[in-house]
Amino acid sequence: MNDTADGGRNVLTNLGSFGDEVFPTGMTNGLPDYGIAFGGFGSVLFELTGGSLNFIAFDAGSSVTFDLSDISNPGTIDWFAALSSDTNFLSNESMPADATLNAGANPGFDSIGTYTNFNRFVVPEPSVALLGGFGLLGLLRRRR
Repeated sequence: MNDTADGGRNVLTNLGSFGDEVFPTGMTNGLPDYGIAFGGFGSVLFELTGGSLNFIAFDAGSSVTFDLSDISNPGTIDWFAALSSDTNFLSNESMPADATLNAGANPGFDSIGTYTNFNRFVVPEPSVALLGGFGLLGLLRRRR
């Protein structure tokens, strides 16, 4: 992907200046499916697909809110965050912390950033939450 229409799109499609950064292995689909660009304009959520960015949501503030149905109701969400300027100066800061990346110098404009760490959240099924609610109601009724 190589969308350079603005700084946010540029960073999402070319995380560093060479666009050859290494993403964490073990993510559900191998590579990120979605990206969020934060800047002075606010935040924008994009789907990263087949060479193009598909707009999903915008927030004029410093956060973005979206429904899980906007991203196809996934069973898990794998995420990590990299800090890069809109000119692709890549920082050594990441979330979650990555000991190798965070301990070294900034990759800047001329080095490859390698991300090895990510977080995985399991999204509960609505039916599981409903069953849990029925169980709680049963316990409350039994106490009376």
